[in-house]
Amino acid sequence: MKFTNKDILEMAMQQSAVDANCSKEDFLRKDNIIVTSKSNPGARKYLKLPLDCNLISYGNNIVATINEKYRDIVSAYVNRYPVEHCFETPNMHVLNDAMQKDNLRVCFMAEYFLPDLTCLKVLDCTYELRVLQQEDFASLYTEEWSNALCEKRKELDVLGVGAYDGDRLIGLAGCSADCETMWQIGVDVLSEYRRQGVASALTSRLAIEILNRGKVPFYCAAWSNIKSVRNAIKSGFRPAWVEMTVKSTDLVNEMNGITYEVKKLPISELHTLTQLFDYNDVEEMIAENTREIENKSIDIFVVYLNKQLVGELHVVYEKEDKNFAERDKRAYLFAFRVHEEYQNQGIGKYLLEKVLDTLKTEGCTEFTVGVEDDNLRAKYIYQKYGFTKVIARKSESYQGDSYEYDLWLRN
Repeated sequence: MKFTNKDILEMAMQQSAVDANCSKEDFLRKDNIIVTSKSNPGARKYLKLPLDCNLISYGNNIVATINEKYRDIVSAYVNRYPVEHCFETPNMHVLNDAMQKDNLRVCFMAEYFLPDLTCLKVLDCTYELRVLQQEDFASLYTEEWSNALCEKRKELDVLGVGAYDGDRLIGLAGCSADCETMWQIGVDVLSEYRRQGVASALTSRLAIEILNRGKVPFYCAAWSNIKSVRNAIKSGFRPAWVEMTVKSTDLVNEMNGITYEVKKLPISELHTLTQLFDYNDVEEMIAENTREIENKSIDIFVVYLNKQLVGELHVVYEKEDKNFAERDKRAYLFAFRVHEEYQNQGIGKYLLEKVLDTLKTEGCTEFTVGVEDDNLRAKYIYQKYGFTKVIARKSESYQGDSYEYDLWLRN
């Protein structure tokens, strides 16, 4: 098939329309479009559809493909700022903050490139280039070729070009058949062979091989990856569209090497709470919480960061004063602590969100917290999570210390 630049752009827009559940023409409109994300067997294989929120722009507008739950949030965001500013800080934080309330965060931001046929040509380098087929990749699924090939989706790695210094493979461009019409290029070059034109020679040659097979090559790079962007431009590619994707907080943390675990603390581990609070009488604390846990009147949720205990949040399910708690309806949250060395890292918000989600799945519909007058930080956090109504003034004492506080309700 002989392509033109117009053909290539239209095929990319058509594929984006399949991915986003919209029409190709939506990307050419001046007004922003919001559509419902749905699964589609024709979508790019690595997309895990449906998506909660993905913003796509070919430069004219934004097409947002979303979970309908977030329509109001996304509509307000994309219609508040110019198109280009929706994909960058500081505006991006507005969307991120709104999504964090549902344990979601902005995760991926990428620029996609298509070949410009007026510039694309085979570029030379001083090393031998060889076209590789799928069967040639079997021994190449190693860290040094992890951009060119993907072991998790090795069945999609269909074509490649290798650069050789004698019999040694020193550079590799591979393409993944991510969808029926478009194949994505990735490239790796061994560090000692970089800055010799190897990457651009591999990329340009592979792009032409893909086009000769009737497919459209595309190239993806984070816009901060200057080396990759320069390689795309040098190889004859030009920017075509951008995307910004929201994913779960758990995935974002995992990608950052941060492992959180939230669980209900067993009685046998009650003593570990001394890592978070200086109890006047540890034995009394353990005995009291043991009775309450055995009676199923409380749970103590704790959060671990890379297996280190860093926070706790206690939940009461039933109290004589039903302003606080009423079983299967209202839960009282107290003793919400994060170790001082781990504060201001979002751990408290993560713990609170996980506990609220767990309680909702267990049937609770209302939640209360006690906040002392001078704890302005706690007031701010709780109000962000819907605790907006003061329903009582309370006082109590614990291990010799007295407290007065307002009881706040979220319903």
